Amino acid sequence: MINFNFIRFISVIFLISNLNAGIIYVSDSGDDESGDGSSDTPYLTIQKGIDEASAMDTVMVFDGIYTGGVIINDKQISLIGESITDTKINVPITEPNISITETQDTVRIENFKIKRGNSSNGGGLYIYNSVVSAKNLDLSNNISSSSGGAINLVESSLKLENSVIYLNSSEVYGGAINCNSSVIEIIGSDLYNNSSGMGGAVCMDFSSTCNIIDARFNSNGAENGGAIATKGNGKLTVSESEFYQNNANGFLNNSDPDYPIYGGGGAIYQEFADTLIISNTSFQNNSANSALGGAIASYHGGEILFQDVLLRNNSSGGGGGGVAFVRPDNVHYDGGIIMDNRTNGNSGGGIFLGTESVVDTIDMVGTFNHLVVANNWALYGGGGIMTWNATLELYNSTFSLNEATDNNGETSWQGGGLSIHAATTASIVNTIFYENIPNSIHDGTPNTSFDISYSVTEEFWNGDGNMTGDPQFVDLDSYDFRLQLGSPCIDAGTYDIDADGIQDYFNFNGSAPDIGAIEWVIGAPELLTSFVNEQDSSVILTWNPIIDDDLQYYRIQRSSDSIFSVIDAEFFVTEISYTDESPEWNQEHFYRVSAYVGYWTDHSNTTSVFLGSLDLDQDHLLANDYILYQNYPNPFNPTTTISYNLPERTYFKLTIYNMLGDAIKDISSASENNGFGRVKWNATNNQGEPVSAGVYLYSIEAGEFRQTKKMVLLK
Repeated sequence: MINFNFIRFISVIFLISNLNAGIIYVSDSGDDESGDGSSDTPYLTIQKGIDEASAMDTVMVFDGIYTGGVIINDKQISLIGESITDTKINVPITEPNISITETQDTVRIENFKIKRGNSSNGGGLYIYNSVVSAKNLDLSNNISSSSGGAINLVESSLKLENSVIYLNSSEVYGGAINCNSSVIEIIGSDLYNNSSGMGGAVCMDFSSTCNIIDARFNSNGAENGGAIATKGNGKLTVSESEFYQNNANGFLNNSDPDYPIYGGGGAIYQEFADTLIISNTSFQNNSANSALGGAIASYHGGEILFQDVLLRNNSSGGGGGGVAFVRPDNVHYDGGIIMDNRTNGNSGGGIFLGTESVVDTIDMVGTFNHLVVANNWALYGGGGIMTWNATLELYNSTFSLNEATDNNGETSWQGGGLSIHAATTASIVNTIFYENIPNSIHDGTPNTSFDISYSVTEEFWNGDGNMTGDPQFVDLDSYDFRLQLGSPCIDAGTYDIDADGIQDYFNFNGSAPDIGAIEWVIGAPELLTSFVNEQDSSVILTWNPIIDDDLQYYRIQRSSDSIFSVIDAEFFVTEISYTDESPEWNQEHFYRVSAYVGYWTDHSNTTSVFLGSLDLDQDHLLANDYILYQNYPNPFNPTTTISYNLPERTYFKLTIYNMLGDAIKDISSASENNGFGRVKWNATNNQGEPVSAGVYLYSIEAGEFRQTKKMVLLK
């Protein structure tokens, strides 16, 4: 049945966007012979709509099931389905469901479920020498005997947004997507349970470029690159994404010394690629069963940049339980957590960095900064990190609870935290090694060059500023590697990382950087009370003191919104209380406090107060009358304030009832002095349990005075 609301909505959008474009309609109840492509007499097949469309036209496809084998050739059109759920293209036998070729101007495709395609060149979509924008697609159960189970992209550009790609497969490249000499951008999409020989979800080759933003890769599998494989000078950028439980079944093959095959990369496999940039992304529970790199394996990569990357609970059969970097040009890993990873057959429980050969020395630098490396395990050396024939620069990091032992607990190469081998040059500054098994650092061979300074280790190493002993973490058992107040690591590091007399590090608190990954920061003040003095319309605030010799003053900020997008006023005091004498009447104010201790601490919790006139049904009352004010805010979530006025000292009771009349909360009961008062309710009952959304009554009893009002809780 034709959805005329859909017609009107879509028609308005496209007519406004391009007054010169036409709209051609397709319905599974239409007719290619007698139809004219109008909304009243649509065509039956998508191909007929495309054939009749001119450049810039839109082919609108109503919900239904359509046959694949659709071809768009050298025609700039928009192909729009009614809904991603019920507009379906199914079952071509030997060709893609949709082929887009030779279209240099952008072709749009949106709102389709594309499934059960079977072709050697992209079971769902084949795109050649074209520019395509795809949005709101559901591609599943498509198969390719060669490349691109769901999408095969050749010498083209694709922007893919808000799509779901799952249960697709290819025998060779790209279980979901294959990119050949192409550019692809994947935004806000989910790719899961896809499989292939190379790149379970995505494969890139022949200088392809892939940019991934806010995507999720889950349970994809391949021989190499469980989720993504990139090779042949490919460029891969990933940000704000997640890789979970992807798997690579590849294997090590060193029989050809000129071109060894290492395999692996539970989530990402990079081979002879150009750049790999990953930021604000997590890799968890990925595995490379018989090869290197539980999460990531990089072979002969170019420039590699990681920033704020989480590697947790990944595993490999070869080296690099988290990541294996083999012969990269340079690696820079700045900020992140490497935890609970393991290698079951080699070295580098968290990270392996090195070359294939001891004698094959290359100019390769790995720079690691502000990392937490904890509870990783290696069968041989380097429970945390193993370096082999490389240059290592390690700064401002924390290594704890890492282990390098065999399965019986016997030591082999040692280096529970860090193992340095085979012509490695290492510089370690401002780093903590604590509770690693069997030792902090293993300097493996005579031809290594090793320098450590301003660091904490379990065994003493010569070098400026080094120390041994307990760094005093907040809670080692809970993996809380922040420093306690009084830790010997606070202000004990150096800002001159390379010892050339020039300051290299500026982002620290206090007189010098702390040793370790996490800079100690004084806790924020805590607002204790906020009270409105109705006599003079002032607001009184109090907070807990900051205990620090460097404390100079407190800053109180006032805003009219809870996120403090605009600061209405600032006040600076040295006491732990302040009276704001200039708040506006009939206005809610938000307050927060911070302290200056040579730098600004975090802000305190936020409190709000409302100074307002009486509600309309009570504004005739005098100040010496009993008054129950309307709660504010109303409706509310999760807290609201109830205010009242008592003209004389008396016993009063404030109770909250549900709409059945049951008393659920005795919120206040006391003998109180006369004047204005207020209480807050956090939407819980007398047992401290949250109450459901709905309408509630609140009632005050004071002497002979009784009054009840309504309020609304939203959730």
